[in-house]
Amino acid sequence: MTLSNSPLSIPGKLSPTGWEPPEDLTYEQWAQTGYVFKVFEQATQWAIGDWIRVGEERFAHKYTQALDATEHKKGYLQNMVYVAENVEPSRRREELNWSQHQVVASLEADQQDELLERAVTEGLTVPQMRAIINPRQEDPPKPLEPGQAECPKCQFRFRLSENNHV
Repeated sequence: MTLSNSPLSIPGKLSPTGWEPPEDLTYEQWAQTGYVFKVFEQATQWAIGDWIRVGEERFAHKYTQALDATEHKKGYLQNMVYVAENVEPSRRREELNWSQHQVVASLEADQQDELLERAVTEGLTVPQMRAIINPRQEDPPKPLEPGQAECPKCQFRFRLSENNHV
């Protein structure tokens, strides 16, 4: 089931601390709401990365609005933008999570397609995908360079800007 042409609305009230369903909630509404929550969870990093890109392209806003709106660190936002910029929407696979796409973001388009397809058909995990890209993964990781940071969840390394606080 996809909601690509449907509004992502839910019955009741959604707040930062939870969801309050209406008293007259039907089973169909309840089931659809669960699916919308799944889409929200799966799409969040993509959506934020794409949202920042649109802000940059159309309104000349880099990260100021995104920092205020999301309260994420700039490096985390930069990571989302990097992946969104480097993995075109046509290459993104619903069957895979964002971290699996992050692994292929530095690859050429045809290499992305090949490894994403393998991840779907073979059920590859993030570490398995990394090992395919870099077979010498058994070696200890290189120390961070000055001005570099690493995402604690996925070990993606990125350059810090002067205004970045991780």
